[in-house]
Amino acid sequence: MSDIIKVLPDHIANQIAAGEVIQRPASVVKELVENSVDAGARSIRVDVYDSGRSLLRISDNGKGMSATDARLSFERHATSKISVAEDLFAITSFGFRGEALASIVAVAQVEMKTKREADKTGTVIEINGSEFIRQEETMCPDGTIITVRNLFFNVPARRKFLKSDNTELSRIIEEFQHVALAYPEISMILTSNDRDIYNLPKHNMRQRIAAIYGKSIEPVIIPVRIDTTVIQIEGFIGKPETASKKNSHNLFFVNRRYFKHPFFYKAIVNAYGNLISQDTRPDFFLYFTIPPSAIDVNIHPTKTEVKFENEQIIVKYITSCVRESLGKNNLMPSIDFDSGSFLDMPPRPKDMPVTMPGIKVDPEFNPFKNDNTINPRSESFGDKLSKLKLQTFQDTESDPGQKNIDLDFSAADEKHIFYQAAGRYIITNHGQGIIYINQQRAHMRILYEDFLQKESSGNTVSEKLLFPETITVDANEFPLLLNILPVLVSMGFDMSEFGKNAFVIHGKPAQIRNFNAADFIAELLDSYKETGFSNEKASAETVSLALAQTSCIKEGKVLTTEEMQYIYTSLFACAQPSFTPTGKSVFFVMTADEIDKKIR
Repeated sequence: MSDIIKVLPDHIANQIAAGEVIQRPASVVKELVENSVDAGARSIRVDVYDSGRSLLRISDNGKGMSATDARLSFERHATSKISVAEDLFAITSFGFRGEALASIVAVAQVEMKTKREADKTGTVIEINGSEFIRQEETMCPDGTIITVRNLFFNVPARRKFLKSDNTELSRIIEEFQHVALAYPEISMILTSNDRDIYNLPKHNMRQRIAAIYGKSIEPVIIPVRIDTTVIQIEGFIGKPETASKKNSHNLFFVNRRYFKHPFFYKAIVNAYGNLISQDTRPDFFLYFTIPPSAIDVNIHPTKTEVKFENEQIIVKYITSCVRESLGKNNLMPSIDFDSGSFLDMPPRPKDMPVTMPGIKVDPEFNPFKNDNTINPRSESFGDKLSKLKLQTFQDTESDPGQKNIDLDFSAADEKHIFYQAAGRYIITNHGQGIIYINQQRAHMRILYEDFLQKESSGNTVSEKLLFPETITVDANEFPLLLNILPVLVSMGFDMSEFGKNAFVIHGKPAQIRNFNAADFIAELLDSYKETGFSNEKASAETVSLALAQTSCIKEGKVLTTEEMQYIYTSLFACAQPSFTPTGKSVFFVMTADEIDKKIR
């Protein structure tokens, strides 16, 4: 029998490695822009065409490379930043593993022009799918220009799984933002199909945040700073009143490297305490400076996951600096003696005699004497408790004088007595037991199916808003919303582009009540980012979900009997009444046998 194990050819091995590092056009932008930063560039330009499918060009004015270094840079694990294994624990740069260029040329057609300041001419190299084409001298400016064409041209399966152009462009913008926020002293430009998205001059940290997310964010963020022997933290956090349910800006950087960390995020939310509600997120831009030996950035190919040596201690420092900043800016709860109502006492007349205050005593009062006539309106706690009755909500066919719940477990009984519990549950008899319905989730399911049905049947009716509403979104969210716009129009929205990163809404679907454009758009974008759908059906489902989430009744709303009857009846007319569109349970039934077990 012949041997079956063999060593893969280099071009196949490179394609496999590329699958870990280069997942989409945004991955190319991330790797090449970070390389430009490592090269000491003070100016970086990113040009994108067709959302990176046809062409990506990254230009910088960094150090450039010699002809030999330029050729070696495309080899796997070729790097100038690591000589021995110990160097992995002293990393302060981005591209240290030497995988980015090798992975890119494995799945694209790449041309690189590079020149050092001391050289008279530069070098141009062209490689297609790991196949070397040419290398020769050329005239070019100082720095490096890398052009990536036809990404995944030789891996059609991967190219097929790319999302829509607008979705891929949104990912590119997001990666660009991360580097731009980490290096405000570098001027950066991003264009898409020759249209400027960002043109960022050299800034300080606060100015760069405002340049990326809009000037409106600048007055609502406050600085934070703490300097210890373990870690230095600086940056900005949002004022409590700006915390939102969706779409907040939550960014961590360690040694100028963007990373994600749910544990640290939870520490920030906990530091706000009761200043924000539990379902909202505060904005924050936190920059950590820590010895490279105390972190490991090499645990994931994309390097967005970072392992810290002293996580528990860092959490305490995060909590401390956030609370200190909130306190310094008078955002923590305090007593204000200079505001609010006060007792306005008139001055005492000069002729008014001063008398000692007196105390009136009833000598006949005996606290041990049982006399109910002292205060005929007083009631003992036991008397009050005995008079308390469970609040019930009956339908219009029930006896209005009936106060107590008479649960009938017979299957033939179709009359329902509804009541509400804890401000979020509808409770009524159901077959041989009792059903508990979460009112918010039930209404969400009802609205979701109603929106989908009307969209598919073309029976949507638009209702004009009294005053048109203008919504401005982040630059990376604009292409996402543009992608969903045709579906929004088909569902009854009168909506169109309105300037840079903005939309104007003139009308909404007629069945929506208490419409809040900002909340709806935030819910919609959040759902769309999670799903990343690009086909029309999936987009319609995403829009219907966002509409249902923003339009449904919320927990805490007191319902009338008619409203509870409507939810009960409509829920069980749905195709899938048991779960919300996001997969959460809507109700549960407790049978008579289960009740008997509980009270025995």
